[in-house]
Amino acid sequence: VRHYWYLNGKTVYTSRSFPITGQGGRGFRFWTYFTLKNVTPGSVLRVDLETGAGQLIGRARLRSGLGGP
Repeated sequence: VRHYWYLNGKTVYTSRSFPITGQGGRGFRFWTYFTLKNVTPGSVLRVDLETGAGQLIGRARLRSGLGGP
């Protein structure tokens, strides 16, 4: 599986592929990290988790806030 990171619909990062095997119904956890700089308020971050065959198996969406002190 691998993560595809998008900012406002544009790909900003693609993780390397990692082999994952099931855990007998217990599921799994998988994470990557990427530092985004100069993200404007209201920007939309989306991270997709896909198999090697391109099947979408997870998706997370976040919208940046206004920030502040």
